[in-house]
Amino acid sequence: MIKKALSKIVLYFGVFLLLSIMLFPDLRDVIGRVVGVLLDPLLSLLPIHIIIFILAAITGLYASLIQKYTMDWDLMRRVQERMKMIQQEFRQAQLTNNARR
Repeated sequence: MIKKALSKIVLYFGVFLLLSIMLFPDLRDVIGRVVGVLLDPLLSLLPIHIIIFILAAITGLYASLIQKYTMDWDLMRRVQERMKMIQQEFRQAQLTNNARR
């Protein structure tokens, strides 16, 4: 229950943020300044390719966490088992040239 509510809240926040950025160009400047304050010190310490690698790693980490905590793993397991059975049946029909299966 809490997982669904949290998922909806994050979804609505994302849509709100997307629409806000599109409708209010000043918000883009504010976000750019905030990110600039965070990343400018790193630019003086590290080469740009290292910073890009760090940002990519952070993006991969939070994307993996979102996937881990929002997917219904029981449903995925059931669907995969069903697909495995269908594939076995299809393969057997191919081997026996059975078009009715």
